[in-house]
Amino acid sequence: MPFCENCGETIEPGSKFCDNCGVPIDDPSTPQPASLPPPPQAPTFQGSPAPAAPPASAPIPPIYIAVGIAVVVIIIALVFASGVLSTVAPAKDPIIGVWRYADSTAEDTRIRFNADGTLVVSTYYTYDKVTDVIYGTWSAQGSNLYTLTAGNGYSDPVTYDPTKKALYSPKFPEKLLIPYSGDVMAASTSTPTVKTTTLPVTTMAVPGTGTAKDWNSLGNDLHDNKKDYRGALYAFEKAISLDPNEALYWRNKGVTLDNLQRYSEALIAEEKAISLNPNYFNPWLDKSLVFLHLGKYSEALVAAEKAITLDPTNKFAWNNKGVALNNLNRYSEALTAYDEAIALDPTYQTAITNKKNLETKMNK
Repeated sequence: MPFCENCGETIEPGSKFCDNCGVPIDDPSTPQPASLPPPPQAPTFQGSPAPAAPPASAPIPPIYIAVGIAVVVIIIALVFASGVLSTVAPAKDPIIGVWRYADSTAEDTRIRFNADGTLVVSTYYTYDKVTDVIYGTWSAQGSNLYTLTAGNGYSDPVTYDPTKKALYSPKFPEKLLIPYSGDVMAASTSTPTVKTTTLPVTTMAVPGTGTAKDWNSLGNDLHDNKKDYRGALYAFEKAISLDPNEALYWRNKGVTLDNLQRYSEALIAEEKAISLNPNYFNPWLDKSLVFLHLGKYSEALVAAEKAITLDPTNKFAWNNKGVALNNLNRYSEALTAYDEAIALDPTYQTAITNKKNLETKMNK
């Protein structure tokens, strides 16, 4: 039973007012609206609040530190390795090292190509009378192509053949330079030390001195008397370097090269002599012989006939003409040429033998 909250009197159900005091009675079954929250208060600014202190953390175990360091080291190593692998290191140039001519003995020319682009040319000869050192430079011009420039002004292209592992000049492809691991050569462009002994021409006691005629005389001695063709070639080239317009020196160089079986070079030297003196008999005679050695019989015939025009009394020119005609199967003309040689010198055994052999072949 409900009671009046004001006077405590019992209230009949459904009464709106207390019968005793008249105070209105609230019906508890009637829903009441929720009380509104108080209006928001404007914030009051008093500066930035102090940061809260971080919570205390437990110490990191040493094993975790070691693992972390190892991971960092591995990452750095991988980065470095990727950089190295991405950069292709230049391979050693195949030309670097010491080279010599394939057809040479121990006493000959050796060339050292240094990694810094310098080169050293050292020339030695059998009698240890001439030793020369020339310095220069080399440079790559493309795949397996190089240019050599010596200190004496000489310049030449060179090609490296990876199949033969050899160097050669396009001018003289038959002359191969091959790797050499013999004596120690100068490795820099310092002042050369030249080894000398007494030479036949006393004014040439030190290589590089003496006149062109002195060097030519030395070449004749080495060529004719000692049969030292490499030494003779060196001497004739020295003479040419001092007097490049003397046909005689070029002719002597050509004869020497022919004896060394360097026929292409011999022809070049003989042509140079002829260009300096077109009516010089000896180079024409020499050319006929070189062409015979090369098996170029038509060219040999032309050169021999030119020599005969310049000196019709030379038995060697007539014999060379006969040999050329013989190999061209022009036998009757060859016999006539041999007869001319024998008429000039009845004791000339070479022409006599050539004629006899040809007659035997013709009578078969």
